[in-house]
Amino acid sequence: MVRGSLCHRQACSVGMVELSRINEKRLGLTERDPQRFDPGWLTAKGLAESKGEFEDFLAPGIWSVFLARDTRAYAKTFQPTSPADRSLSMGIGVFQSDESFKELGAERNQVSAGIGEGSLSGFPLLSRLSDPTDDGIYEPDEVAPFLTEVLRAQQIVKESRSIRGLDNLIRIARWAGKLNVGIYLVGYDCALVVNPD
Repeated sequence: MVRGSLCHRQACSVGMVELSRINEKRLGLTERDPQRFDPGWLTAKGLAESKGEFEDFLAPGIWSVFLARDTRAYAKTFQPTSPADRSLSMGIGVFQSDESFKELGAERNQVSAGIGEGSLSGFPLLSRLSDPTDDGIYEPDEVAPFLTEVLRAQQIVKESRSIRGLDNLIRIARWAGKLNVGIYLVGYDCALVVNPD
């Protein structure tokens, strides 16, 4: 029995090596040197250096992200309010948000209940994201203070989910600052749509 298990493990190892070779060939990576996973890639510094400061990338979250000059008008119409308006493909996930809030001192019942701006003492702008069913709106003049809060929060958190979520929020705020626009984070709606037919 033990011998069969050993043979099975060896066959799996050989299969994984062959699968890796096939994937490397298909992705055009056969001429590149192999890289070992570096846990530093998941630190705040590693994430910040992983992509360009104003590079959009697919990292969807629970909130859809739109940058708009007039966030309130955009929230009503979903129509651009200036040539600088744009959507971003990155966001913050609900687990990233929950973990961040927990690490920053919000009580678990406050996080799950989404108790508005009081849920994070010292982080009133970040607290707007305490309930994923609510929209988070940051006017253009709030973007710099929001970025300051998120950078301060990033210095406190230690868990990888928190670090990743806050890194995306930092990138979103920097985009908004560069374009001189506000941030509109569209919360998900838990309401059921009932077909009247």
